[in-house]
Amino acid sequence: MDPEISMAKGRPARAARRGRAPGAAWRLDLLCLTVLWVALAAPAQTATNSEAMSETVAMLTGKLEEARAELSRVLAAQASTNNPTRGATALEATEYRLTAESVVRVCQQQIEELEQLGDARQRLKDFEPTAKQWQGFTQPPPYSILMVDSLRDSVQSLSAKVATSEALHDLLTRYSVDTQARVRESDGRLRLLAEDLETSEDPEKTDRLNWERTQETMANRLASTTAALNDIRRRKAEAELADSRMRLALARRKLALASTRTRFAQSELDQVLANLDAERQRLQTELQSAEADHERRQHALAAARADAQKALSKPEGTTADSNNQASRIRHLEDVVQFRTAESETSSVRQAALRELVDLITQERALWQLRFGSFNTHDLAKLQESYQQLAGLLKLVQGAKPFFLHHVDLAANLITEQSNRIQNRPMLPADLEQAKDLLGLYHQREEVAYRALRGLEKLERLCLWWKQSLDESRRELPLGGRIRDLFTEFSSFAVKLWQFELFVAEDTITVDGQPITGRRSVTAGKIVMAILILAVGYWLSILLASWLERIAVRRLHVEPNQANLIRRWARVAIIIALAIFSLASVKIPLTVFAFLGGALAIGLGFGTQNLLKNFISGILILFERPFRVGDLVDVGGNRGTVTSIGIRSSVLQLWDGTETLIPNSTLLENNLTNWTYSNHTGRFTLTVGVAYGSDTRRVAQVLADVADRHGLVLKAPAPQVLFVDFGASALNFELRYWVDVVKSNAAQVGSDLRHMIAGACTENSIVMAFPQQDVHLDSSRPLRIELAPPSV
Repeated sequence: MDPEISMAKGRPARAARRGRAPGAAWRLDLLCLTVLWVALAAPAQTATNSEAMSETVAMLTGKLEEARAELSRVLAAQASTNNPTRGATALEATEYRLTAESVVRVCQQQIEELEQLGDARQRLKDFEPTAKQWQGFTQPPPYSILMVDSLRDSVQSLSAKVATSEALHDLLTRYSVDTQARVRESDGRLRLLAEDLETSEDPEKTDRLNWERTQETMANRLASTTAALNDIRRRKAEAELADSRMRLALARRKLALASTRTRFAQSELDQVLANLDAERQRLQTELQSAEADHERRQHALAAARADAQKALSKPEGTTADSNNQASRIRHLEDVVQFRTAESETSSVRQAALRELVDLITQERALWQLRFGSFNTHDLAKLQESYQQLAGLLKLVQGAKPFFLHHVDLAANLITEQSNRIQNRPMLPADLEQAKDLLGLYHQREEVAYRALRGLEKLERLCLWWKQSLDESRRELPLGGRIRDLFTEFSSFAVKLWQFELFVAEDTITVDGQPITGRRSVTAGKIVMAILILAVGYWLSILLASWLERIAVRRLHVEPNQANLIRRWARVAIIIALAIFSLASVKIPLTVFAFLGGALAIGLGFGTQNLLKNFISGILILFERPFRVGDLVDVGGNRGTVTSIGIRSSVLQLWDGTETLIPNSTLLENNLTNWTYSNHTGRFTLTVGVAYGSDTRRVAQVLADVADRHGLVLKAPAPQVLFVDFGASALNFELRYWVDVVKSNAAQVGSDLRHMIAGACTENSIVMAFPQQDVHLDSSRPLRIELAPPSV
């Protein structure tokens, strides 16, 4: 460090003032540079701009010399053992030197970038009159299609250049904000250090603060010069962006004018085909050479592997021999790796050259098709060209990922090999071989890039021709456009109809040998199967209804039973129809095999009740524990069966409501069928008469009442039983039989109770009511107490 920077004890204020001078000077330089750049950016005469540029370059050159002088002083101070840096460690002194070197480098870049800025602005100024004065081509229309393609190339490359310049300008703008923030932060640290120096009295602390101030001054200088350099780069990016936009606008104007009227002469086609034939001949010659080279490299690889295998199989000897053997094996393994890389590179080169030869062939056919369909209004020819173009474009786009993969692989190998060369100590021979291997990886990358460039060229040609075809289709007459639209719709419908959803395996047996094939399940097959099911479902309804009528009229089956037969017949027909629909469209039943593993558990738990009720319905159909119209009692619900379905049955209760009961419930729980074998049911009425009544007379009265009711069956005859001596009555039971289908048992019971009440009154028979005798203990006087009235 310069001894003049050191501060003596007792003079902190003067040292602080001297410490602020360098930062202030560089900020003043930055301000001067900014003023000059603004002057350059403003519209002025050429001479004035040149003079301002020369002055700025001269000033930057002076600052560069100052930075170099400061760096020389730093280097001399660090090389001298008699002038140690006070207040700094060795690492900090090294960092200071590196910062000074960075300042020199940034100053040099400032001068270079400023000169490039002047060149960019001069190019923009020189091109501006050309862009404004251009009014058209010197040659009259129509214009060659080759010239149109060239203009399209220019528009594409200029568009990419504009996009890159815009991205660079945005990046430099964001970076400018960061660098200016660093300058402000450095200025703040310098002010704080100056304040600390003014109040410092400790010599050691003063030396340390002096050093920190000096180091921060150099850092501030670097931040300021970096900010100025970034500003120059940003202005250069603005000039280049403006130039690229102006050139792009002119190229688009030229392309728009040239595209209005184009020609494609036979001579132009012959010229293109001749160039393509010459290129293909050159590529075929190169391919033959590559094939021969690949064969030589394969032999070299086989020999290297044989040598390595031979060395590995050699028995070990002494320790020295073992070390030599291990070193030789490592060398042979490196040779095998190198030969393998050579073989792989030659293989990639062959693949790329074959692809390029194929691309030349396809491009030649493409040009011929383009010539044949140029400015044609034949709809069939346009559609044929469009289909061939779509197929070729799909082929090109499918080949690009292969070579992109090789580019990425080669880039990774290059990075890995470069790191190995830099970080791994090697002998001169091994280092040379490692560099040769790195060169092979670079060759592989370049070969892959070469194939990609060919693919991109053909892809651009396909896209341009597609644009031409689109324009030709738009120029078709109304009838042609309608036919074209219908053809597109038909093509789309066919593709949608033939869209493959998945592939199912189908196994058939031929001559005792199982043969497994693969059948595609397309959207069309699914739609056809659904249509067959829909039509078949409608026919199944008609067929099932016809079977029901036949069963009732000719087979004399009960209507309710025939209705059940109709339902089950429809289910069977639908199942058969589903199988027929799949077989008719050639969808194997094995398509449902994949559902078994994925949905077996879910279907097992989710449909167990449905399957249980379904199977219960089948059992009810065959066992017939009850039929439609039977009077049943299930779980306390008594009513008439009105319907027996596949999953559940309907029970109409006596109050008019209908209850759906699952079929499994009807089989699993206790069910009382009042009409299973006949329609008669026995009911019981309990009557209690007072003690002292003539029991024989009571029994006769009850029997007469039952006999008089018209709905009580005579056979079996009613029965009267004296059943018990109750606590308050003599209990009798009247047991009678009723046809439960023709009669309402509840109403019959109500009528009998009315008749019994009247008959008992007529015959002076007292109906019993609850009675209880109370006995008082008379052996001693009764105790009587007067209780006070409750409040």
